[in-house]
Amino acid sequence: MKKAFTLIELLVVILIIGILAAIALPQYKTAVAKTRFLQVVTTARNLAEAQKRYYLANNTYTKNLDDLDIEIPGNRLEDRPSNIYLKNGDFCSINYNGEEQAVPWVGCEMKKPFTYYSLNYQTGRQACYSYERDNYAADQLCRNFLGGEMTGIKTHMWHSD
Repeated sequence: MKKAFTLIELLVVILIIGILAAIALPQYKTAVAKTRFLQVVTTARNLAEAQKRYYLANNTYTKNLDDLDIEIPGNRLEDRPSNIYLKNGDFCSINYNGEEQAVPWVGCEMKKPFTYYSLNYQTGRQACYSYERDNYAADQLCRNFLGGEMTGIKTHMWHSD
């Protein structure tokens, strides 16, 4: 007589694997989103620090990423020198219109979950926005990183360093 697994035994094993996958997949997606968000935040902070160094050397901020002493891997837009698309599809830009009263800031946008992070490189003030209603993943990223309360359609989280 041959020894083999019965159909019930195989179904039980498949059921157990399915349950484990159902538990692990959301945790994996959360971990990936946190990692991507930290990459966006790190890129924004590096750009802000490079802008500060540029200001110390030139007594003005720049509108062009090529003027900064930092190398960020990604795709530049020829007609918009202040913007860069990161390798994972996320987007960052430096914003300064050259006016004294202008608020110089770095902004980065993460696509999934759609989250926007900005940093004022004069004051160190940070903001995190979730533009979609009921976007629990983006809200959690903002809340866990910066703290704060949800207000209106957007999740506004402000924190000063």
